[in-house]
Amino acid sequence: MKIKYRIIMFTTIFLLCSVILYSALHAQVSTDNPGNWLSAEEPDKVENGACYTDEDTYCFIKDIIDNIDFAADFQPGNTQNEKLLKAQFQKFLEGETTVRINETGEEVYIYDLGEFSTNVELGELDIRGYSYYFFDINGDEKPELCVTDKARFTYVFQYDETDNQVTLWKEYVSSTIFFMGTRKLGFGGWLGNGFISLDKDGRYEYCIWFKVVGGSVYLNDGDGYGYFISLPEYVELSDEMKAQATYDEVDERYYFRVTNEQYIELTEKYFHARKDAIEVIKAVTYTYEELFEPAYELTVEEELFLQEHLYGQWRFAERIVKIDEDNNFTYGAKPNISDVGVEELKESARILYEDTSVSFTVKIGQNSFTHAQDMYLFANHGGFNWTDNPVYCLSALEGDTITLRDVYNMHGYKISAEGMEDFIHVKYFARPDGNNSGIHGSIFTYFGSDVYIDPDDDNTIYIDFCGLWKMERDDNYYGTDGKCEY
Repeated sequence: MKIKYRIIMFTTIFLLCSVILYSALHAQVSTDNPGNWLSAEEPDKVENGACYTDEDTYCFIKDIIDNIDFAADFQPGNTQNEKLLKAQFQKFLEGETTVRINETGEEVYIYDLGEFSTNVELGELDIRGYSYYFFDINGDEKPELCVTDKARFTYVFQYDETDNQVTLWKEYVSSTIFFMGTRKLGFGGWLGNGFISLDKDGRYEYCIWFKVVGGSVYLNDGDGYGYFISLPEYVELSDEMKAQATYDEVDERYYFRVTNEQYIELTEKYFHARKDAIEVIKAVTYTYEELFEPAYELTVEEELFLQEHLYGQWRFAERIVKIDEDNNFTYGAKPNISDVGVEELKESARILYEDTSVSFTVKIGQNSFTHAQDMYLFANHGGFNWTDNPVYCLSALEGDTITLRDVYNMHGYKISAEGMEDFIHVKYFARPDGNNSGIHGSIFTYFGSDVYIDPDDDNTIYIDFCGLWKMERDDNYYGTDGKCEY
């Protein structure tokens, strides 16, 4: 009985191992997953379809490969607004703001996002324990933020300045994918090697796969391996070339068999670039502290500019631009303070910008506005808030439009920036590192956080506060405590 049982057990184990080995040798998957590769074909298919390419075809393949830019090139992007970008990314990492998933439009906090949420469940979410890449990955001339644990996942985030929103550009949940530069990915694992060129949205523009296949069908052929390479999707293959290739129906891709010597020649540039990428990426690799802590420091020139053009008390002089009521998503909503409210704002409100705080210096309470709607808009634009230890970001004004905040439209309201081409854009936010820092109030909105300054005028600024306002210096009045009345 025991002997019979052992025979059955060993037979079962043998069959199970055979199935696993067969599945491993015959696995085929699509190009949407770089971990999927054409594997060894059945003997009859190899004999019929996996012949070596002829000399003309090989020369054609080599010419294509030689013209592909594998070089490790991690472009830094335009670093002019680097401080602002880092600030927005850090607020998301600290759980203060959400990230928008572009594919679904959903907005979530970091602790609800993919692999980060798994780490939360395991009690292991430590943003200071990850590695960070900061470079222009999509070729838009602005740096993106890559967060990786260098084992299971890498997430790529970009900042949409128009919507003032961090977005998820791409996620790679794989230990076999790595960056080779701007819009370049590499793949390397036991299944093979590959090069992936990305478009600006992170989709695969084209792919090239290199594979070395072992198996019984190759035992009597050369060194016992088959060497295969595919060509980019943009290459048109003649019927004669297709006849020399092995077609993967799942992958929808032709693979060309080459000799060992030809394989080494075709892959030489790729493997050199892959090796270079390991070193080159170090220049854009940071710890959390290295990437974010220096972002708080102003240069001497920036500090002098703020002292001359921003620090001090300002009064509301004139509303330059009202928000178009047709811009909002809520039918019948009034996005602008009334004409009566405008006069009340001009009469009562003063804003104080300092290096240590930003606040209203006049106490504004429930009776400060005649109309309740004006009080609602004032509050929703952050009027009852103040910010301690603000971080100021200075940058040249980009593009021919600026976007004003609209309570009723998450995308804001775009207006022409004509006449403001030489202005400096100053934006502030709360330093997200404790030390009595932060935004205080009932609504998480910074008031007057987008300031537009003419470098030739130190007595006038323009701010986004329920429309675009012209502000004038006012040194005649100073509040007692620098904070709003609730």
